[in-house]
Amino acid sequence: RIFVALTEFFRYVKIVLNHLTGSEKMKRRILIADRDPYAQKLLFSVLTANGFDVITADGADTGYALLSSECPDIMIIDVNDKKALSVIGTAREWTQLPIIAAALSPTDSVKTATLEAGADIFIEKPFSVSEVIAYLKVCVRRITESEALRGMKTHGAYKHGGLTVDIDGGCVYVNEKPVHLTVNELKILILL
Repeated sequence: RIFVALTEFFRYVKIVLNHLTGSEKMKRRILIADRDPYAQKLLFSVLTANGFDVITADGADTGYALLSSECPDIMIIDVNDKKALSVIGTAREWTQLPIIAAALSPTDSVKTATLEAGADIFIEKPFSVSEVIAYLKVCVRRITESEALRGMKTHGAYKHGGLTVDIDGGCVYVNEKPVHLTVNELKILILL
């Protein structure tokens, strides 16, 4: 529970950082866990051109490590990596982020096992770039709706206990007293 609460807190800090650095609209962060450098480069180029913040990982293990440190909004993982199903299952124990699985020439049993492990969407390689973008837009829409239902804001203020984060004003308050933080201090807080 503490890990989940910290992950959500860091997401709010990311929103504040985006505001302070002039990025009014928060970019959605996509994690690509794929050993194929061609697939990584293709997805990186296409997704950044479509306004996403992209992180790449050379395989499932590295991807799993980046899940907690980078707090992505969506994960794309290649299930041709033998450790991918384990990573999907383990990730699903503590996060609900959308997971898009991809594989070259998968059998029906691979697709079924992947979806049962916790993937939300399965696409076959070689994939259509427009299809991937369409799936990502569906995921972003669901994330945005979920955040709205949970009261998560990208504008206005976030309040939890004695903590108030004025997202629009870029101010932080603890028990209604202002806490003056530099952008670097906020970044260090994220690392903690």
